[in-house]
This record gives sequence, C-alpha cells and structure tokens, in this order.
Amino acid sequence: MLLMGGPEKFAAKLDSMFSAESKTSGREQADITGLIGQYAHGNEPSHHMAYLYCFAGQPWKTQELVHKICRELYLNTRDGLCGNEDCGQMSSWYVMSALGFYPVTPGSGIYIIGTPLFPAVTIHLENGKSFTVKAENISDKNFYIQSATLNGKPWTKSWLAHSDILKGGEIIFRMGPESNKSWGTGKENLPFSSITTDLITPVPSVDAVSPTFTDSIVIRLVCSEPEAKIFFTLDETEPTLNSSLYHRPIVINKTTKVMAFAVAEGQPESFRIEATFSQIPKDRRITLKTLYAPQYSGGGEDALINFIRGGENFSTGNWQGYEGGDIDALIDLGQIQEIRKIFMGSLQDQGSWIFFPVQVEFYLSADGKEFKKAGVVANDVPDSADGTMTKEFTLNTGNSKARFIRVVAKNRGTCPVWHPGAGQKAWVFADEIVVE
Repeated sequence: MLLMGGPEKFAAKLDSMFSAESKTSGREQADITGLIGQYAHGNEPSHHMAYLYCFAGQPWKTQELVHKICRELYLNTRDGLCGNEDCGQMSSWYVMSALGFYPVTPGSGIYIIGTPLFPAVTIHLENGKSFTVKAENISDKNFYIQSATLNGKPWTKSWLAHSDILKGGEIIFRMGPESNKSWGTGKENLPFSSITTDLITPVPSVDAVSPTFTDSIVIRLVCSEPEAKIFFTLDETEPTLNSSLYHRPIVINKTTKVMAFAVAEGQPESFRIEATFSQIPKDRRITLKTLYAPQYSGGGEDALINFIRGGENFSTGNWQGYEGGDIDALIDLGQIQEIRKIFMGSLQDQGSWIFFPVQVEFYLSADGKEFKKAGVVANDVPDSADGTMTKEFTLNTGNSKARFIRVVAKNRGTCPVWHPGAGQKAWVFADEIVVE
C-alpha cells in the first residue's frame, strides 16, 4: 500500500482487477478459470486477494466478493469446483471462507473476516473447548456484516486472532442487505502486515529505454527506498561503498556493464544488480519478417543482434519467443564482408512447450534481392529430452562474401502427440545471431 500511494489507491487497484474485462489472449491456460474480472479463483495463488480490501479499510468489498465466490464458483455438481483442487486448496478456501474468516498470511496468528455462510457453525478445538460462529438474520441477500460481538462484547475489528479462538466462546455477526461502511474501518480496526525487524535495503533498478543503442544512451538508477544511496561501477568491478555515488543520469557511449547496489541508514546493503548495455554498429540492422510474442520480446527488434545471450532461463527477458511460427530474420551488415561462420542460439524446455527448431536455414546475398542458400543445420536433439538446454545452430561458410544474411528457424508448429499440450502451438526461442 505504501508503494502504491496509500490504502485508497491500493483499493482502487484491486477494484480495477476485479472489474476488468475477463477475456484473455495468447495460449490457453488451464488454470485461468473462475474469473471475476482478471481475478482467477481457479488458480490458487490468487486466493488471498478478495480479503485484501480489509487491509485498506473497505471490508464491505471483501464481504461482497467472498459471498459471490462462495455462491457462484462452488456448486454441488460433478464439476462444482472452478479450478484444480491441488492438494485441497480449492476446498479449504471454501471451508474457511464459509466459517467467515480466512488466513491471508498463514502463521501470522490472525484471520481476516469475510462473511459467514451459515447461521451457526461450531469448531471443536483440540484443547477440548469449542468456538461458535453465529450469523443472525443471514440469508442469500443478507450477507453484509452490520455489527459483531465476541463473547458478548462489541467487536469492531475486521480480523480475528487465533488466540481468541483457542479460548473458546462465540462470535456473533448481525447481518443485513446493505453494507455498513462504518464497521471494520478506522485504523485501530484494520489488520496490519508489516516487516519491522531484520530490515533490508531494496535492490536498485536500472531505468533505460532499451538494452541496446547506436550512439549513446541515458540510464537512471532508482530505488524504492527514497533515502537509500546507490553506489555503482561501469568498469565491471564489484561496486563498494568507495565506488561512485549516483547523483544524476548516466550517459553511456560504448558497450558497458553497469553494476550497482543500494544502502539505507541503519540497514544492510542490498544485493548487487547488473545490467549490460550494448552498442550496435550504426551500419548493422535486422529486419524481422515474422512476429515475436510481445511477452518474450528479448528487448525489442534488435534482440537477436544485441550481443546479449539468454542463458538457461527463458523468462529472464533476454530470449525472443515465437509461438507456432518460424523465425525469419534479415541482417544487413552495411557493406559486403567476408563471412566465415554464422550461428543462431536457441533453447529447448519442452516442459514449457519450447522446442529447438526443426532446422535453421542460412541464406546469403550481396544486394538483398537475390539470395543463395548457404546451408541448413538440422536439429539433433530429441523433442522429448527433459530439462532446459541451449544449442548453437552453427554453419561454417568458408570464405563467402555477402552483405545480407537471412536466417530462417523452422518451428515444428505444434506440440507432439505425446506432449501434455499435444496439438497446441509450439514455441521457438532465440537469443542471438552471430556472424564472424
């Protein structure tokens, strides 16, 4: 909430998620089910979100959403769960929420109050005591909490302590058809989650328009802790407290690795971060004849000639991904040059539907109009090979001369019949086309 600008802006962000268009694009995802806006109740990592309004002082919105989810996304039919049960999480959310509260942060010792589903429920505790949750005047329309008492005393908080439940007794909610926007509000009544000990300094980040440039580029170093100091180096040495202190934007005019860390008063130093900015020769260009997926852009149009290799993790941002189609790239070296070798780096992670190209074709041209096939490099790695691996599809061209190089990486098209995604679009990933 602090980073977003306060409780109201935090609640507005939640509003936008729950009210957004539910339509999704891209590859079909089996876990994106039970949609309310862009909230997917069928995907369990989202299960805390409806309860976050209580932290922002708007518990009536939690009551609305919890009631809606319980009534509309859980049915007593064979397909009554809106998502994969995953070790019981779909059911346990329902059981806890039907009681009237939910452990947003397990281990914190508090439960966030939503809205009860039944007139009365009794929990039989292991210590021999019992705790009863009653909901007076409860009905399908009366799901808003008007007031509450805990063991006969007024209860105005939108949370309940585990220690209170262990003592036994009862909590009584009085329900109504309209939201009571004064119950569960006020700073003293809100649940609070904060790290106040063993503090760390957030890592800084590097702000720039692109990881590549031709003449020069301006970068900025920023940290979410406004009072933190940022120390950096540009010569590939590990930054220390004796390194340059960041004051103003940095202008880079050659390929440079930026390394930095932040430190705030009374807190330990942050982890180190690094970012490489590559200068591309002015006369070198690449034209992509096929479209890459925007979520795997690799940094943009120049990703395949930006001197940045991808590594074995396709999600780091250095790989460029193509879904269901080939990679067809045309490189202009600016002038005719002698070419000895060409290779394209690729990645396979069949568990993520990413396969090496079936083959990579290389073509050469002096004028960009008439091309001659220089060679074809076939894939020799089985599609079924487990794990993540990288491969360079390399062609030795002898002493050929050309200005233009066309590289075509053939996508297998769809996942094979033995694959969980059989018949769905397969991916091809590339990180760099290298010409020697």
